Amino acid sequence: MKRKIPIITALCTAGILLSSCGIIPEEESFYAAPTLSNSVAVDYNMSVCTITDIYSEETIPVKYIPVKTASLLFPINGIAYDTFFVTLGETVTEGQLLAQLNMGTLLDDEDACVRALDNYALQLSQLEDSRSMSLKKQQYDGAGWDADDQAKALNNINKQYDHQKQNIEDQIYLTDLRLKDIREKIDERRLYAPFEGVISYVYSPESGDVSSTFKKIFGISDSSQSIFRADTKIWSTFTPGDVYSVAANDREYAVTVIDAAELGLETKGRTEGKSDYVYFSLNEPVFDLEDGAKGSITIVTTNVTNVKAVPKAAISNINGKDVVYVLGEDGLRTYIEVTTGARNERYVEIIDGLEPGDEVIIN
Repeated sequence: MKRKIPIITALCTAGILLSSCGIIPEEESFYAAPTLSNSVAVDYNMSVCTITDIYSEETIPVKYIPVKTASLLFPINGIAYDTFFVTLGETVTEGQLLAQLNMGTLLDDEDACVRALDNYALQLSQLEDSRSMSLKKQQYDGAGWDADDQAKALNNINKQYDHQKQNIEDQIYLTDLRLKDIREKIDERRLYAPFEGVISYVYSPESGDVSSTFKKIFGISDSSQSIFRADTKIWSTFTPGDVYSVAANDREYAVTVIDAAELGLETKGRTEGKSDYVYFSLNEPVFDLEDGAKGSITIVTTNVTNVKAVPKAAISNINGKDVVYVLGEDGLRTYIEVTTGARNERYVEIIDGLEPGDEVIIN
């Protein structure tokens, strides 16, 4: 809608004719002062205050962040891989065996040590039984002996058995040392889950590949505490307990807004208009997301219906107050202060100052 408003400046035409019955001096002449001005048309684009709905949404990028993660590596070089017991996405418990290198004879050596220790324990038990029987026999046989002689005999029996006992305990000590050494070597060739979580990475060894202390074998994430994090200026839109949906990896994940303090994270004061973190806790464990995976949350920021509104381009600001420009009764442009509400990319809600059908200037 366009309007043209003519503004007329003064149009003056003056002609002065000097005539006289008398004699006009020769050096005098006539003066003409023509003043002309064309009318100027100002072209305004017009619109009207109307009744409409105002809706808008915003897509906020988020990043997947497991609160607790671990990268697992074998602490030994040059040993062939043997068995991987878990796969990508599998949930594991704390202490669960995940993979091991080739053990050689270590497992057999461990079993041999365990059997030897069991045998030594049995020998000790039998030795003590034999000691007890020998002491009783001596007490019976030496019932009529001199007390000092009987005491010496019993002491000799104990010394003999103590010597045998010490030999067995020495063997137990040495076998324990060997077993400890074997088990340390076994543990070097095994990887265990450090906590309950989800396997987020698994190395795939090639034929002939051997272990390296620099080679990551597993990634594990604590899925029970995994979150998405957004860095946004509209953090005040989100309230702990609100449920949203995150789009990531071509899937939708249900999440709940959670306070940073619940995650054990440091909180700080927030400033309106400045970006800050918002945390979204996953409602169910996740098996297919890696640390740092990107996604997005789409939220409705404005949704009002059946309200008075004008085009966004009609709103101006004077000294911090919203105004619209209109044509006065004299055909000249003037402005009206308005109270605004919801807005989107197209419209601004008018709470007060205009009525439906009122015309406004939008350029």
